[in-house]
Amino acid sequence: MDEATQSTGSTAPVVGERIELRYELVAKDFQEALAERAKAIPSARRTQLGVMAVCWAAGGALPVSLLAGDEPVWWLFALVAAVFVAVLVLVVQGWSYGRMHQRAADYEGPLHAVLDEESLTFTGDHTQIRARWSSFGRYRETRRSFVLFLGDRNGAGFSVLPKAGVQRPEDVDRLRELLDRRLHRA
Repeated sequence: MDEATQSTGSTAPVVGERIELRYELVAKDFQEALAERAKAIPSARRTQLGVMAVCWAAGGALPVSLLAGDEPVWWLFALVAAVFVAVLVLVVQGWSYGRMHQRAADYEGPLHAVLDEESLTFTGDHTQIRARWSSFGRYRETRRSFVLFLGDRNGAGFSVLPKAGVQRPEDVDRLRELLDRRLHRA
């Protein structure tokens, strides 16, 4: 229990309360964040659903055509090949984006994040960024981390806060409470 909580006898947020994390991001953190983005952001969900609809349509058209005894046409095979490529891109995209973000994180080195009622501050070897809570619109919690999405409609930008980075185990609950007060759960 911190001094502020001891003196008030309450677990309510105290002005000046800070939560600190120290961590190094790995590719798995970014891959998980991108998967959560796909669940939380409407435009990402629509893209996935569109690709899946085309896959189902093309995947069903070829066997129906062949079973009906029709002579297969070149465009149907081209469509199936295009669907295969689209699915491959969706699968590889998460992996490649994760690796790309990992290279940037390797350059930045270990991170120190400080969160309070007013803002978040991220400090690395080469950068210090302070962002007000209004910069973020929503967040999602995963088994390993909290993923914060920027406030734009497309949720293009995000920050990852690994739970392993907290100083004390009870800080995970404090962090969740702070995020619930400041952001919407996606």
